[in-house]
Amino acid sequence: SSIVNGAYGLLDNLLNWALLQTGQQYFYIDKLRLFIIIEQVAYNYKPLLLEKELTFENTVSKKEVIYADQESLKIVLRNLLDNAIKFSKPNGSIKIYSRNSSEDYCDLIVEDIGLGMSEETRLRLLKDTVLLNKKEHEDIIGTGLGLQLCKSMISKNNGKFDIETE
Repeated sequence: SSIVNGAYGLLDNLLNWALLQTGQQYFYIDKLRLFIIIEQVAYNYKPLLLEKELTFENTVSKKEVIYADQESLKIVLRNLLDNAIKFSKPNGSIKIYSRNSSEDYCDLIVEDIGLGMSEETRLRLLKDTVLLNKKEHEDIIGTGLGLQLCKSMISKNNGKFDIETE
């Protein structure tokens, strides 16, 4: 099941990345309740969270409203949650919360107690077109495509992407 889900996630990312690159992706900015979208995406990850014995907490206000394309927001959340699960140690926790930095802007934070990364890797992942060919954690499979897709989708939604690590 996890192999099929992984293959499906990669295929879906490749399809969305190709559509984005060729300008064929349908994109519609709408008023969305952030809490509900997070809950919808997180629901699909409950078996993985249970398998790895991770606690999940969504403390975004139920009243929090953002303007974004719903499908691209779900892709971003799916990839960030997938990475948080993948790089978390068993019995860890994942939290999603928001912080309003201004009246017109909301920071959405996906926080995990995971393996972390070097400053070099963090800076490489923040570059526009970098895919990693070598992982710091060799036992965890990934290409970096999900984060590249996240950055593109966030940019199309007039947002900003950042990574913090300890």
